Amino acid sequence: MTETSHSISVRLDSVEELSEVVPGSIWNFDMRQLEAGRAPVAIDAFATTSFLLLKTQLNGRTHQMGELAKDSYTFGLPVRDQAPVKFGDREVGSDTITLFDSTEGLDAVSESDFGAFTASFAAEPFEAMLLRLGLGPEAFRARLGSRHMRVPPGRAQALRVLMLDLLNRSLLSEDVPPSLLQGLQAQIAEELALAFSASGDQVADRTKNRSRALRAALHYIHDKLDESITVDELCRASACSISTLERAFRERFGIGPKRYLMAVRLSGVRKALLCSSREESIGDVAARMGFWHMSKLAADYKRMFGELPSHTSRAA
Repeated sequence: MTETSHSISVRLDSVEELSEVVPGSIWNFDMRQLEAGRAPVAIDAFATTSFLLLKTQLNGRTHQMGELAKDSYTFGLPVRDQAPVKFGDREVGSDTITLFDSTEGLDAVSESDFGAFTASFAAEPFEAMLLRLGLGPEAFRARLGSRHMRVPPGRAQALRVLMLDLLNRSLLSEDVPPSLLQGLQAQIAEELALAFSASGDQVADRTKNRSRALRAALHYIHDKLDESITVDELCRASACSISTLERAFRERFGIGPKRYLMAVRLSGVRKALLCSSREESIGDVAARMGFWHMSKLAADYKRMFGELPSHTSRAA
């Protein structure tokens, strides 16, 4: 049976809008812009009831976070040769396939001009395909412990061509036979499964004490997102010195904890303004996110996003 499909091509002003436009329910994104300036986003997507293919282009350093639906398999592959993406202490290069685990989801830092394909499959048909290929689902799931696998450059490029072909055909023509799109979808699933199952080089994880401190600090920030957190509080919460925390944040995000805190809080204000009702004022949103000085908020917000909070609110 041929599934109903739909495609979109969208251009956004910022990563905070991403979760509002991605079709389907596989991803729940929480993206945070880490450096000042306009950072537009481009999304191309093809979706069916059991499959979601995304091509995402981000501009500006971004802390990418997202939760995955259970009972799904999701793979990621950079769209081109580009700066490595940081997954914790791992640096993932352009010829590496990532298999996302729903228990961990997405937590990565990408540099400016980042692009990636992500392909998500419902578990039941994907596991049926694994059995047809002679790959046991149990053995394949065991690979989740080593999520990043380097593949030969030619194989990575062949996968990119397949994914781009499916997106272009679905977006540029209304007369493409559904069976052709379904065939490309099946080919992508098989190539990803075979590539990830082949013996490849796992990307090393350099575990450090700073990683533990950073995880504790990020959990603390997440739990107290609407409060004015200080760096001293973060040090106490993560049981480390200021110098250790400073180095941990700079290694992961390219900025110190103070700037990261400001970026997270400003991102929270932007998301709230994009989703707020007309009855809630900018002052109400700011207070809810722990901002009390409106003139400073307006200056910091414009420096980060290139527009005032009032412009975001009117455009929502």
